[in-house]
Amino acid sequence: MQHDHWQVSVDGEKETLPLEGIIVRDHLLVITLGGDISHHRRITIDPARVTVEQEDGVDRGVTIESTDGHRTQLAFRAP
Repeated sequence: MQHDHWQVSVDGEKETLPLEGIIVRDHLLVITLGGDISHHRRITIDPARVTVEQEDGVDRGVTIESTDGHRTQLAFRAP
């Protein structure tokens, strides 16, 4: 809830969407982005490692490495 509705970009994309939630379901990490149903984006990852990136004590992003070695990077911007 700390980052609820913060703007998020995925893997360096220019477009940002508000963070709707991050949940764990059946050992999968599910990230939901978007302000309304027509702009929802759902990312599902089988995570091996999650790293929170901070600067001066402020969360700036998250890097999620999946079990197949793929990395997904989320960059946060305050709402």
